[in-house]
Amino acid sequence: QTLYILRRGLALSRASGGMRVFCAGDVWGEDLVLSKSSLRDSRLRLAVTYLEIFQLTFASFSKVCHRHRSNMALRKRLRQFVARLSARRAILLEARRRRLTAAGETQSSCEFAWWVPGTQDFAV
Repeated sequence: QTLYILRRGLALSRASGGMRVFCAGDVWGEDLVLSKSSLRDSRLRLAVTYLEIFQLTFASFSKVCHRHRSNMALRKRLRQFVARLSARRAILLEARRRRLTAAGETQSSCEFAWWVPGTQDFAV
C-alpha cells in the first residue's frame, strides 16, 4: 500500500482498451486508504525511461494523519475521499462481474475467471 508520484520519466500501465502513459506529475496508489484490498488497483507500472518517484507508504500516511488528527476539516475531506473512491471502485467491480457473467452465459464453452492480487479469492 503505497502512493506514488512520478517526478520524472515515463511509465506504462494497462488500462481498459489499451495502455495508459504516466508522465511527470501523475499519481497512482491513492487507493492506499481503502481497507478492502479487492477495491485497490494492483496493476503494474512499467518504466519506459529512467524514473524518479516520490512514494508514501501507508505507515507514513497514518503517522501524518495521526499528527493532524485534531484538524476536523482534513478528517472530513479524507472520509469523503475514502467513501467516494470505495463506492466508485465497488461499482466498477460489480459492473465487471456482471459483464463477465453475461459473457459466460452467452459463451458457455468459455470459462471466465479473474483474480484480485493480494487475496486468495478467485471469482467466476
